[in-house]
Amino acid sequence: MLFFKRETETNTQFIGPVYENEYKKLIKKDKIRALSYLRRAALLLFPLKPELWDTYIAQKREVFHSRRSKKNIMMDLRNEMEDL
Repeated sequence: MLFFKRETETNTQFIGPVYENEYKKLIKKDKIRALSYLRRAALLLFPLKPELWDTYIAQKREVFHSRRSKKNIMMDLRNEMEDL
């Protein structure tokens, strides 16, 4: 039986741009999954690219705008019931 030695390739690239590239690939397919990559890239590349953080905030508001917490929904129902 022959054993092949696997060549391990060390990644010397900084990980921030890797997350940014993954975000760019996923933004058209799945915005929620892409948002996590954008957050990681924005945190890692903040001193170099501060505009990524602004993009993250805008994207987060766009994705989660329609989602409301259960507490807010219950408060709205309570207010509506008081009006009756």
